[in-house]
Amino acid sequence: MNRTVVCLVMLLLAALPDAMFAPALNTILVDRYGVPIENGFWFMSVNLAGMLLVLPLLPWLRRTMAPAMLIALAGITNGVLYGLMALPIGLPATLVLRGLEGAPDLVSLAVVLSLLGQAGQSRTGSGLRFGLAGTTMMFALFVGLIIGGFSSGSGEDAGAPLRIFLIASVECGLLAVVAVAARRLFPRTAEVIKRTERAERDRKYPVWPAMVFMFSDRGLAGVLSVAGALYMETILDFSPRLTSSLLAMTVLLLAICNGPLGFLADNFGLLRIRAISAAGYGLCFMGIALSAWMPMGWIVAMMGFMGLAGAGLIPTAFSLGSRHGGGATDMGLLQTAGQWGYFAAIAICGVLVSASESDKGIAAEDWSLIFLVFGIAYLVLNLIAMVGISWRRLVR
Repeated sequence: MNRTVVCLVMLLLAALPDAMFAPALNTILVDRYGVPIENGFWFMSVNLAGMLLVLPLLPWLRRTMAPAMLIALAGITNGVLYGLMALPIGLPATLVLRGLEGAPDLVSLAVVLSLLGQAGQSRTGSGLRFGLAGTTMMFALFVGLIIGGFSSGSGEDAGAPLRIFLIASVECGLLAVVAVAARRLFPRTAEVIKRTERAERDRKYPVWPAMVFMFSDRGLAGVLSVAGALYMETILDFSPRLTSSLLAMTVLLLAICNGPLGFLADNFGLLRIRAISAAGYGLCFMGIALSAWMPMGWIVAMMGFMGLAGAGLIPTAFSLGSRHGGGATDMGLLQTAGQWGYFAAIAICGVLVSASESDKGIAAEDWSLIFLVFGIAYLVLNLIAMVGISWRRLVR
């Protein structure tokens, strides 16, 4: 079987569990343990602790174990942790296990992405492969939301939390099975060490620009999903169904166009496509600030163009990070940077929203200012990162 196809299947299985929890937070936390809904935010972000703990160990892990076995071990560990979270162990213990779960989650994603970057005979074509990875991750988000929503049941369904966590555990077990079954397609430990050492000698630019790309991309996506939804429902008076449909349209366009934009990046230059995509994504996000004074077609167009432009972000960020040569470690750094961007942007957005709120709520002008601030910050961060890569004209 084609190595790229196997990598995409493993990426789908690795990304599915996390996507299930967002629509099920009320079921697995609030109804189950009788806690405020704010704890859902901690559940979704506490796995950053495990990611930070395992990052320093990634170089040692990739030298010690064959990639397929490392993915399998991470999948099994993830599955066990989800299985334990299925038990009625209380909120504190659940959050501790969720924090630990970030470690095997990062390992599996980082190693799969590094294998995907090496799937071709050369680094040429990495944009298309990572574009397909972006499509796979968007598809995992879509399927995970559906599974989580349908598995939640009603608030009176006491078995729903057990069902959701067990489904996540089974998905992780399937990841381990696929990794072991396809182990002959991937290099052994000695080959990984040889390739990594050669790549490290060939490094010609740092990995931090790609980390900045991931930080800013995930951050702006987080603000769009939270602030954008609140803005559409409170200021534009959209129904929840219309709001979710517009957000789903953006995600769908991202999923469909990731592959084609990755192909274009391979042929016209990663940094060129990155510049065009980031500019379009950031400017359209800033364009949402005018929606209160424009016809409804304006915000539909902005959300649509964000999906089209944003499709070039994932393949270029991962491809540029992959060219640095650090393999799984660099992919782990990119994943962690993305998680931190999501966490930081939503936290900052919450502070700005609280500061702008009055007895009458938040005015349209205040929302517009928030969109402009985040849009400008996004464009500035991308400009800094692009200068960091192109300083010595190292990327065509």
